[in-house]
Amino acid sequence: MDFQKVQTSKRASRIESTWSGGVQSRKLMGLRATSKPPPRMHFGLGEDAVAERSHIRWPDGEVSIYDQLLARRRVTAIHSQAAR
Repeated sequence: MDFQKVQTSKRASRIESTWSGGVQSRKLMGLRATSKPPPRMHFGLGEDAVAERSHIRWPDGEVSIYDQLLARRRVTAIHSQAAR
């Protein structure tokens, strides 16, 4: 999962991905609008073909939810205030 850059506070984004094997959680620090490439996270699904749900809580409290994400695909999570 790639993350579209947006100016945020120093707090972390929290990402949870649910699949048949359980829930994986990650924190992403330092998501900023800079010249660096977008941050990327990997969630291993084992033999599963689909992540049932990915839930992102951005540092400003906004929530993004992605359902039924196919395995072996790159997904870009975009905050509503991100420059496009």
